[in-house]
Amino acid sequence: MTFNSSSTTRASRMWREVADRVYVRRYLDYNVNVGLIVGEGDMLLVDTRASERQARELQAEIRWIGQGRLHVVNTHHHYDHAFGQLRLRAARHMGHESCALRLREDSQIAQIALAAAMPEIAQEYIETRVTAPNRLSGTWSSCRSAAGRSSCTTSAVATPTTMLWSWCRTSTRIFAATS
Repeated sequence: MTFNSSSTTRASRMWREVADRVYVRRYLDYNVNVGLIVGEGDMLLVDTRASERQARELQAEIRWIGQGRLHVVNTHHHYDHAFGQLRLRAARHMGHESCALRLREDSQIAQIALAAAMPEIAQEYIETRVTAPNRLSGTWSSCRSAAGRSSCTTSAVATPTTMLWSWCRTSTRIFAATS
């Protein structure tokens, strides 16, 4: 993957690099943060915003920062963090099993409530197709090398469901392992 400095400069107006190739963006809509970890061939997106339209905007922004196979993790089931994931067509959608369960059970009710609360953009929420993560686990731990030593630069996202996500730069792959 090549990093285009002018693209990175443009993205830096909106995205803040908090560690080497680890970015965060705060959106005024619902006051929500989204994270992006960029590796050599893969990118890990933390949360997908509240609708397919917002996910399209997000997708355009992250292309300014990097190119590569996209993986998504949902930190939890709330609409402003997880309703945009279908639009992103990620290689993997990861999340805690309770996140997937709540998205399957509660998303339609949340969409109706959002539409009622914001009639001016009701159609956007009603038409958003919500999907649950397809890679699930109950607990998460950091990755280890075959020799048992840590080979990771860890970027963790602590959530109410006690998830920990690790980015292993030595292998340029994303690992989420059950403990």
